[in-house]
Amino acid sequence: TKGFRLSRQGVTFVWPVISQTAQYDLRRVEYTMSKASGEGRRADSDDSLWSPTQEGLQVGIDITVWHHLDPQRVIDIHQKIGPDYEEKIIRPAVRSVIRLVISEYGVMEVYSAKRALIQDEINTKLKVLVEKDGFIVDEVVLRDVRFTDEFTKAIEAKQIAQQSAEQMKY
Repeated sequence: TKGFRLSRQGVTFVWPVISQTAQYDLRRVEYTMSKASGEGRRADSDDSLWSPTQEGLQVGIDITVWHHLDPQRVIDIHQKIGPDYEEKIIRPAVRSVIRLVISEYGVMEVYSAKRALIQDEINTKLKVLVEKDGFIVDEVVLRDVRFTDEFTKAIEAKQIAQQSAEQMKY
């Protein structure tokens, strides 16, 4: 395995004839996907996720996932996945689970009424999906939910029309 040994956290002796070692952080790591510049893992671009709701309307999702490696599985992760495990496992799993969960709810439920429930469901499903590969999800935080510009304009127009109708009553 190219000199990779794990006996426990800390410094491990590696024989001088070994040509390559790899370091893996066993601490809690955050993976953020966000629209805001400088917040997400891909700081140079919009990394938020767009997902369809039950009605087929698109909502933008900003999310943070705190995770860490299972210390007993680091060698397997190194051999089977490699050091770019976030791009190969974490990111695709987050995107898949979010789309799966969000599509089960209506747009207004995602935005307000059931947001905490949705966050818990994403957390549970993501844990199950990635734990078989040696990753432990500590927490998932649904940071922001956005509508498309067209949907936002339609909501504003509806509210203006409702206010106008109320004024006409008086």
